[in-house]
Amino acid sequence: MNFGRRPQVRGLYHWLEIATEKIASPAKERIRSEIEAHYAEALAGHVAEGQTETDAKAAALADLGDPKTAARRLRRQHLTEREAGLADCMLRYERSGVSLAFACLVFGLIYRNCRDQGLLIPGFLGFVVFPAVSFIIARRKVVRMSVLVLTECLDGCVVAAVVYMMGLWPIYRLDAWVAVLVMGFACVVRPLRLWYKLRRAGDDWQEMPTE
Repeated sequence: MNFGRRPQVRGLYHWLEIATEKIASPAKERIRSEIEAHYAEALAGHVAEGQTETDAKAAALADLGDPKTAARRLRRQHLTEREAGLADCMLRYERSGVSLAFACLVFGLIYRNCRDQGLLIPGFLGFVVFPAVSFIIARRKVVRMSVLVLTECLDGCVVAAVVYMMGLWPIYRLDAWVAVLVMGFACVVRPLRLWYKLRRAGDDWQEMPTE
């Protein structure tokens, strides 16, 4: 049984494979190049101290530390493949105009059928203004992805408030709370987490290939 035991690292490239797993490209390639350079410098230092090549390689690899620990640190500092995919899907969706068209359609239905005039201003913000701003940001040649994601997050907050004000989710029903939690995660929590990550790792997104 090997439960709880760390797998043996078989050389530098195996270490890099573990440490950079799930990191989005091309950030992964940049990180690998930096670590390879650091490893080569450490290897040369150990050889200069009189160690054999085999011992020097083992010592230089040990200097890098545990690859799983490094992987956790790198995933906190850089965009993961999943986060980059989510940002790319969001950008494509907003750029296509589908989101804006659907949101305007929903506002048209609210304007036509809602008797509460107090809903029109937040409804206009949530279903017209914020989607239009997102569309404009997404269509720019140079997209500030963190701004787009933050706009989406604010839009999600307003839309959730409008839906609640319309009384579609009675507060005493369990399925209403489940719907609130699902919508809150999809429209607020997940974009907010992505926005925070883009603020920390914005250079990773700027390196992503564009159409």
